[in-house]
Amino acid sequence: TFMNVIPSATAQSLFAEVSHDEDHFGHYIRQAIRNLFVLLVPTTVGVVVLAGSALSLFGRAYANHGTSVLEILAISSLFGGLNFIGDAILNIQQRPVAYVAMNAVNAILVVGLGYLVAPHGLVAIALAALIGQAATVGIYIVVNFSLIGRLAAQE
Repeated sequence: TFMNVIPSATAQSLFAEVSHDEDHFGHYIRQAIRNLFVLLVPTTVGVVVLAGSALSLFGRAYANHGTSVLEILAISSLFGGLNFIGDAILNIQQRPVAYVAMNAVNAILVVGLGYLVAPHGLVAIALAALIGQAATVGIYIVVNFSLIGRLAAQE
């Protein structure tokens, strides 16, 4: 949950900044992505490095079964963070139908894939979350392709 606070706050800041200065939309998007990763990558690395030790506080068996799951979910937060930025971009562009559709697609991918692989255990469910979040980033890129092209041309 803590790792969702960083992208949520970053996306809210992006929305606020662009609301006051739409002429520098591209600059604010790049800045938000940079800030997101400056905060989220070290946090992710920290969680991955400390996962086993932290979970061992609840017992060796808990750590043995949960460490890989926590590590994979931490890595998936990087993609989830980009999805928060994608949500903010759709809100800035006042595209509520696309916003709702993208969140539905993300939920279907993450929950649907998790459901399909659930018989294979928690690691498979965590991998499904990672794949679902990464696929959603890809879809956001396609949905915002024309915007990305316009912003690149401005540079």
